Amino acid sequence: MPYLDPITGNLGERRARHLLRRLTYGANQAQIDAFAGMTAPAALNQLFNFAVPPPPLDESGTSWVNQPPQNDEDEDRQRHLIKLWWLGRMYEEDTALERLTFFLHTVLTTKDETVRSSRAIYYQLQLFRTYLYNDFNNVNPNFNRYTQLIKKICIDNAMLVFLDGRLNEKGNPNENFARELLELFTIGKGDTIAPGNYTNYTEDDIRAAAKALTGWTNDDTFSNIDPDTGLPIGIVKEYNGVAIRHDNSIKTFSSALASPTYPAPQIVPNPALLTAGGEPTAASAYDEISQLIDIIYAKEEAARYLCRKIYRYFVYHEITPDIESNIIAPLAQDLMSNGYRLRPVLERLFSSQHFFEEMAGVEDDKFGAIIKSPLEISIGTLRALRYPGFQLTPMSADPAAHYMQMEAIWAAVKRMGLDFLEPYDVAGYDPYHQAPGYHRNWITTNNLAQRYAFIQKLLDENNGWGFWFDSLAWANDPAAGITDAMATTPTNVDGMDLALDLVRHVVHRFLPLTDTATEFTPERIHYFGVFHLGGLSFANWVFNWNNRNSGNPDISSDTRARLNNLLNAVLQSPEYQLH
Repeated sequence: MPYLDPITGNLGERRARHLLRRLTYGANQAQIDAFAGMTAPAALNQLFNFAVPPPPLDESGTSWVNQPPQNDEDEDRQRHLIKLWWLGRMYEEDTALERLTFFLHTVLTTKDETVRSSRAIYYQLQLFRTYLYNDFNNVNPNFNRYTQLIKKICIDNAMLVFLDGRLNEKGNPNENFARELLELFTIGKGDTIAPGNYTNYTEDDIRAAAKALTGWTNDDTFSNIDPDTGLPIGIVKEYNGVAIRHDNSIKTFSSALASPTYPAPQIVPNPALLTAGGEPTAASAYDEISQLIDIIYAKEEAARYLCRKIYRYFVYHEITPDIESNIIAPLAQDLMSNGYRLRPVLERLFSSQHFFEEMAGVEDDKFGAIIKSPLEISIGTLRALRYPGFQLTPMSADPAAHYMQMEAIWAAVKRMGLDFLEPYDVAGYDPYHQAPGYHRNWITTNNLAQRYAFIQKLLDENNGWGFWFDSLAWANDPAAGITDAMATTPTNVDGMDLALDLVRHVVHRFLPLTDTATEFTPERIHYFGVFHLGGLSFANWVFNWNNRNSGNPDISSDTRARLNNLLNAVLQSPEYQLH
């Protein structure tokens, strides 16, 4: 079957919705309509056309992350502002940048509570964004490949703190980061062959990798700037130009890490980078990290490991033998042949017949197959509802008001089960990696109730968030696409007149599966129609609708209440939990 063959022609509305739901944090109807008229390559070119954003401001409008740390600054507040700033970036960004940045965060996990530095977390996120910009624009050959990102994350200030790389020294190795680098970040264990011997590496390989990673610590001043990235990095513990805590021995790896490129993998200190006396330097220590990553990513399994992460995050969690052979394996080959640049791989996947399920005989497609995360429920809903009369305050306009609004979103996301930038453990957030449940881990009785509560509060003028969604103002705006005929034409169901044309319109706008694609039964549409009226007669609904702008507050209020009924029913439905 032509799994990765590209689709042809323009996307159309349904495929545009699918692409935007998976590669951004949601889109409104105007954006969907624009993408519907594009081909897949044109749509991806627009989604991948992004720029690295400027640094955050505090409530007073001052940037602090690019200034040296001060003794009197409120670092706990600044750490929290980074979270709010990133949520704001997700809301404001129309390209795939922040979705891809969060994906990298789920793969190369860091926990803010452990790092406890707003600058370290900010610069790690900027490291991800800078890499993505360089890769997707094919600029800066010193930092535009995924393998180069992995090399830099090894000496990233936040990571050096999070996984104890700063404690890893010659004669007193700390294997924490080396273990997670192999097990979680790059290649995975594979099946256990014997105690200490896994398919893809051994315990001895962890020890050898730890030696290659010795001698670094974090730079609390953030003044050591990497010329490849333009961002702060950690520093080598050195004295008079000698990396005194780095293990300068030859590191030998097992046959598990052997490849055609490295049939007998070893890390050998580069004599040209050592001191005249043969002692290690910062350059030679980093070169050993570079050698280590090159050895790992010469293995096809490392490429497959990353491609499985991509597939599970963006497409679906289940990887069958068929998917492994026809999707993962060829994408891994593409990744390796393109020198570990991500853009060509993502372009092939996101323009493929498999992603859009356009292959003949496919009945169980991936539209609406993933349970939304709390980010997609909150920010995705706000982005889907955006129109000129409903826009959250940008940070550039009023930082204090922006952060107040983002605070409400952050709190809602946490109540729904995502402790933002505080993953459960080094493996990351369970729904992105934990078998067998994967995305089903988002749903608990409490988390589901909080999803419903978010929608209810969003429609409540007195929610205390600094914003609310006025359904009547929306319905009056051309952006809603609601016509008088749609709202007032009756459909009789079992002797009851209902505004089912209006119901179908709202369902089509907001749910990943629609009645036109046969996933909705007439009974389901009927349910939404009854919920919309909430006991009001159809004749009274029509009267209210036709007089909603007459200046009578009772009529306006009741019309808004019925619209809220419909939006609550649709946006709290099981179907809306999917994308």
